[in-house]
Amino acid sequence: MLTCSDLQNVNEKCSQAGVGSYLVKPVGSAELAKGLDDIGREKPAEGADSSAASERLTPHRLSILVAEDNPVNALLASKLLSKQGHQVEVATNGIQAVEKSESRTYDAILMDVQMPGMDGFEATRVIRERDSLAGRHVPIFAVTAHALNGYRELCLAAGMDGYLTKPIQSDELFGILNEI
Repeated sequence: MLTCSDLQNVNEKCSQAGVGSYLVKPVGSAELAKGLDDIGREKPAEGADSSAASERLTPHRLSILVAEDNPVNALLASKLLSKQGHQVEVATNGIQAVEKSESRTYDAILMDVQMPGMDGFEATRVIRERDSLAGRHVPIFAVTAHALNGYRELCLAAGMDGYLTKPIQSDELFGILNEI
């Protein structure tokens, strides 16, 4: 989270809101890099057992394609996944996602719904047609800022296996990956 320096009780407010860490604006490049490196790292609660954080980890390493046109969102997702030992590739639009998934089989695809060139719905349709012919099913999870009623159902109807809202919550992400 980014915040202004004049907020009072920032630590307490962030903790109550479930925010793991924050940066005070303006943020320098070194601070931002450290903040990104800390993503996905659990801060042990007082008296907490260190094994609790490891229980969240995906028990096996996966090959994951992140289809995301926003470089910051792509970096955040990649950092979260890489820190858990997953191999990550990024596609910056739906066309690249289709091309990358043609040349390699992934264990999962995180598909941004709104991308230039070819959106996530169309890319999923193309991938599903190809997977059907090959007799396989690669899990595709929609990633979107839309949290409107019925949007989850729209993603599922388009052939996606699940739905994550932005910003991605690590517990939710690792929960769906643990099911693969």
